[in-house]
Amino acid sequence: MKVMMIGLSRAGKTSYMGAMYKRFEEGIGGFSIKAINSEDGRALQKIGNNLSKGIYPGNTDIRSEYKFKLLYENSELMEFDWTDYRGGLLVDFNNEKELDKWECELQSADAVIAFLDSSAMDRRTSVNRYSGFSQMEAISDLITRVASSHSDNEAFPISFVMTKIDALKDNKIEGDEWEQLGELMKDVASSKNIHGMLTGTVVGKECLNIEWPFLMSMVFGLKGKIARVCAEADALKDRVNDCIENTSIWDDISSWWNDEPSYRSIAYDNAVELQKKVNRLMALSTPTDLLIDLLKKVSADEDFFMHLF
Repeated sequence: MKVMMIGLSRAGKTSYMGAMYKRFEEGIGGFSIKAINSEDGRALQKIGNNLSKGIYPGNTDIRSEYKFKLLYENSELMEFDWTDYRGGLLVDFNNEKELDKWECELQSADAVIAFLDSSAMDRRTSVNRYSGFSQMEAISDLITRVASSHSDNEAFPISFVMTKIDALKDNKIEGDEWEQLGELMKDVASSKNIHGMLTGTVVGKECLNIEWPFLMSMVFGLKGKIARVCAEADALKDRVNDCIENTSIWDDISSWWNDEPSYRSIAYDNAVELQKKVNRLMALSTPTDLLIDLLKKVSADEDFFMHLF
C-alpha cells in the first residue's frame, strides 16, 4: 500500500508526520505502527518528542519516504509506504521531469492526504507566500486529475488536512480558498469511487485530530488487502475443485509411476493454502470493521472537527 502526502512548503507536513508516528507508536484502540527502518523510527521519534516540548522542526523541501508496518494487538496487518514529496515542487513548473514522475506516483497511490495551511487560507496572504499561486490553485487541479485516473470500481480515499487551526483568528475560516475547497469537496462527494475526509489539526505540545487522516487511509488500505486476499482465495478454491474433479485411482498410480504430483496431492496442497487465506481474511476483517466504526462515530461527534464525505 502507498500513502502520498501533498502540500506546499510550510504546510506542517513534517510536524504532522512526527506527531502521528509518536501517537501510533504508543498505540490507539489496539492499532500501532512501526518503522521498518530503525533509523527512520528514531528520526520520527525525535521530531515527536521535540513537538511535545514545543520545539518544531525546521522547514524542509525534500522528498521523504518511509516504510511502516501496521499492527493490531501487536500482530502485523500489512506493510505500507508513506511518501512526502517536497512542497516546493507544486509551484516549480520548470522541473517538468520531476513533476511528471511525481504525478505518476500519485496516480499509483492507494491514498492521498492533502495538507492545507489554514493560517494562509486568505487568498492575498497565500498568493504572496506561494510565488503567485494560492495553495488551493496548486493542489486542486492535481487532485482532480489524480482522482479521475482511478476507475469507478476502485475505492480511493483523499483526506484534506487543515493544519494550524489553533492559529485562526476568532476560529473563523474565510476567503476565496475556503470557497475553492468547498467546491472541490463537492466534486469529491459526487464521485462514484472517491471517498473524502476534511479535518482540522493542531500539532504541538498538545495535538488534535492527527489520528483520523491516517486511519482513513488505513481503512481503505485494509479493504484493498481484503479484496486481494479474497481474489486469491477464490482462485485457490477453483483450483481445488478442478483437481478434485480429476482425482482418480488411475491418476494416483500413474502420477506415482511417473514421479509427478497427483491431482489428489495438488488438491490437498491448494486446500492448505486456501485455509491460510481464510485465516488471513478472518484476521483482517475484525480490525477493519473496528476502524470503520471508529471513523463513523468520530465523524458524528460535534466536538471533533472531522467530516466524512
